Amino acid sequence: AINQRLTPTQKFTPKDLIAAMKALNVELGLIIDLTYTTRYYEVKDLPKSVQYKKLYTVGLEVPDNATILQFKKWVRKFLWENAGNGK
Repeated sequence: AINQRLTPTQKFTPKDLIAAMKALNVELGLIIDLTYTTRYYEVKDLPKSVQYKKLYTVGLEVPDNATILQFKKWVRKFLWENAGNGK
């Protein structure tokens, strides 16, 4: 896998994402993990303020309708619950 060939400085991790958002003064509220594995990072490393959802999605394939619908439901729910709070 390509991830194994990258050095730690070449990898973009959820911690990097959170730091980048913080540098922009933006609060990250939701991560939807679309990978088909759990090996890239640990959910426990995410701040408690960030909601995490896992949606196993096969690479190099167009997701099926059920997968797309689930993604949309999570995004809509998050936006509805966080309307007006900056997340």
